Amino acid sequence: MAFDVQPDSVCAGVPFQFINQTLNISGIDWDFGDSNGSTLTNPFHMLCWTWNVPRDAGRLKVRRTGCSATLVQPVVVKVTLTAVFLPSAVSGCAPLTVTFGNTSTGDDFAQWNFGDNNTSGNLSPTHTFANAGTYLVQLIAENLNGCADTAYTEVVAFPIPVSAFTFDPLQSCDHPVAVQFTNTSQGALTYAWTFGNGSSSADVDPSATYATANTFDIQLISTNQYGCSDTSNAQFISYPTPLAAYSAELPGCATYPVPFTNNSENSSSWFWNFGDNTSTSEEDPAHVYDLPGIYDISLIAYGAGGCTDTLIVPGAVLINPTPVAYYTWDTLLSLDNALQFNNLSQDAVSWEWDFGDGSNTTAPDPLHVFPNGPGNEYLVCLVAINEFNCPDTICRSGERAERSVDLGTERVHPQRGWNERAVPTCSVWLQHVRICVLRL
Repeated sequence: MAFDVQPDSVCAGVPFQFINQTLNISGIDWDFGDSNGSTLTNPFHMLCWTWNVPRDAGRLKVRRTGCSATLVQPVVVKVTLTAVFLPSAVSGCAPLTVTFGNTSTGDDFAQWNFGDNNTSGNLSPTHTFANAGTYLVQLIAENLNGCADTAYTEVVAFPIPVSAFTFDPLQSCDHPVAVQFTNTSQGALTYAWTFGNGSSSADVDPSATYATANTFDIQLISTNQYGCSDTSNAQFISYPTPLAAYSAELPGCATYPVPFTNNSENSSSWFWNFGDNTSTSEEDPAHVYDLPGIYDISLIAYGAGGCTDTLIVPGAVLINPTPVAYYTWDTLLSLDNALQFNNLSQDAVSWEWDFGDGSNTTAPDPLHVFPNGPGNEYLVCLVAINEFNCPDTICRSGERAERSVDLGTERVHPQRGWNERAVPTCSVWLQHVRICVLRL
């Protein structure tokens, strides 16, 4: 008699097949050694106990008419292996990071498939599910005997909404200013706004008012039905409002500078238009009007963020006419070192003479005797003043000498703020006094 067992060893949970090879029998009885048996010719049977050494587990008893025989063969059932794991989370918002705790028994190796085309050979790996979806995670636990067991679980990564918004205006030069927000979030159900000014809202498309100049941080948190959220941020800038303002010393006199004082606020650059086809970007200009008249003034003040303010003042500047100072002189043969001055000024009502020798007068046509002394030179100046208190000045340089000479004289115009070098030609007018014309 004979029988075969295939295979001769199995992992727990795998059946053996017992194959009868005895011929010419009238009956058959199998005893599998675990209190179970069979009368089939070639039965399958799974042994529930385990051992790693051969053990008698197949006993075949065959019968012929009137007699019987028994045959025993050993088999090996390897140690039982159970795959078990516990994820740190079975659901959450993507990207979802899960640590898989391997609690298998009898295992030596692990093969993981996370269901997103990623695998691992670590015993207890950590994996991040980057995208939303439902993933079937598989663990194949193996031992050194080649036995394996498999465990599964599902992990769900919920989608994340997209938080986004726009607002109008994008910035402001005025305050208070009302800003309208437009919610462009996707996949969200609830919203939490903070506007950076101490206020908040849960509306879909709220508005906010900014009362002062400042930079405000705006935040929107958009949340979906799974409790997953996304945050978007922006800044709203309310710039300080420029204010164009100035003052000036008015009225002015033609050909004399008019000082302008810039009193603008919240500005860093400026543009002036003086109403006579001239302009400047100076902060505090002094402008000379060549002709009398009434002029419009405009001042543009430029601040941060492109903010501007324009001040236009029609007829802001009155420029009065300026007189013309001029004089001649006559010599007096009867009096040494004396000149008779003839005042030929136009449109003047008062005069101021300075003879350059420490003496002066307000007489219209003075007679003046210059001190006697060798090498004396005098700068005689006449200031003519009109009814608007506008002056004009002419100066002539005189030297006591008996020869003709070119005299270089530097003149300073105190009102107009400039210097000029003049080289007049001098002639002998009388025996001891020479007068040189020098017009300011």
